[in-house]
Amino acid sequence: MRSIGSLDDRQLADRLVAFLSVEGIGAEAEESDSKWLIWIKDEDKLDRSRSLMSEFESEPGNPRYSAAVEEARRLKKQEEARRREVAKRVVDVRGRWQQGTAGAGRLTKLVIGLCVIATILGGFVNSPDNTVVRSLSFCDTTLPVANAPRGVNASLSDKLVNVRQFQIWRLITPIFLHKGIFHLLMNMYVFYLFAGQIELRRGTGMLAWLIFFTGLTSCIVQALVPTAIGGSVFSVGLSGVGYGLAGYIWTSMQVDPRSDLFITRGWWTFLLVWLLLGITGVLDAMGFNIANWAHGIGLVAGMCVAFAAVELRRKKTSK
Repeated sequence: MRSIGSLDDRQLADRLVAFLSVEGIGAEAEESDSKWLIWIKDEDKLDRSRSLMSEFESEPGNPRYSAAVEEARRLKKQEEARRREVAKRVVDVRGRWQQGTAGAGRLTKLVIGLCVIATILGGFVNSPDNTVVRSLSFCDTTLPVANAPRGVNASLSDKLVNVRQFQIWRLITPIFLHKGIFHLLMNMYVFYLFAGQIELRRGTGMLAWLIFFTGLTSCIVQALVPTAIGGSVFSVGLSGVGYGLAGYIWTSMQVDPRSDLFITRGWWTFLLVWLLLGITGVLDAMGFNIANWAHGIGLVAGMCVAFAAVELRRKKTSK
């Protein structure tokens, strides 16, 4: 803070401080030796502050300075109300997070139900011959390819063999299958936490778009990336969508001051560490079969949706 001068009268000092605050300059008045020192908070505005104080001292009775007192009071009340609202929202969101997302919307429950049913009917993806697994996987891995060497699966020679046959649903349906009970329960819990609050606060439409976009992009990239660098048509699970929802929530918190979404630092750190361990091969060495491309692309896709949503709203409000 820097002092820009002093005044002999408390009332005048308060009037000047109010005027400076209205002009966007944070200031305070402090008593010292029967005088009132005027301090400003931003040293970059020192010259302008001194100029405004000089104008004030030449004509302290100007009505605009009296009006500034009322305006400063109004702005102060407005700022206090904004802070109370922010504090209330933070407490409310954290409280809801700690309580889980009880009462999550229909789409959240529907997706969880579909995952549980598909995984159980698919025998937890323990057999490639299972009808449900063959129907929902990115491609039917038991289908032979014409002119392909004996024993070569369709998925390995032409990953889009079934998609070219207009079985378009395969581009996203792998998200409903899960390998093992731990894989299913973990993904369902993460999805429930993130999807529940998004649906409650952003609506079913936004959640549906997020699931579709993050699920589609994560499945396609994971399947089409070369096997040598971690791609696989055998990857299944909702984790790419989970990362997408987490990315959407975290990015919304960063770029949208009005966001009422919340992800704890612990969860965000866990997801990033898990992604890093997967990329570096640590999880593979531990026996986990991780779809790293699905996780990473899903995360980026969710972030992009959050950025796009904020930009669209800004453009609408600026018109």
